[in-house]
Amino acid sequence: MKYQQELAMRKRSVKVFSCAIIMLVSCGFSIGCGRRSPDYIPSVKTSREALDTALSAWVNGQPIGPINTVSPPIQVVDNAWWKGQRLAGYEVLDEETTKEGLPCFSVRLHKSAPSGEETVRYVITGKSPVWVYREEDYKKSQSWEGYK
Repeated sequence: MKYQQELAMRKRSVKVFSCAIIMLVSCGFSIGCGRRSPDYIPSVKTSREALDTALSAWVNGQPIGPINTVSPPIQVVDNAWWKGQRLAGYEVLDEETTKEGLPCFSVRLHKSAPSGEETVRYVITGKSPVWVYREEDYKKSQSWEGYK
């Protein structure tokens, strides 16, 4: 009699355990299916708008920092802007995608102080806020050593 009770309890435990495993696997598949991109990859349209907003702010003489007047908000990381470089204008030359799938834009910057032109790339990531990184600043942020 005791043996039959133990056997029944084991069968019930195996059934509960099996159901739990099936539910976990099903949840895992349903979470992963249907997504087009990870949560940190903005759309190309949003990326381009964020880049234009950020560079226009720089042209208009705004200090580098968060841009909270738009939705989603924008955070800019650009060492030249941070160091006081002034920008007279810009031209977006090309649109690409990084190996991680992030939107990336080649931009010709028309500097005013000191004057000159420079072609740089910007990497866009995040959805709220949207981060606009000059490519070399993005690479530094991704390395173990970061900024020194």
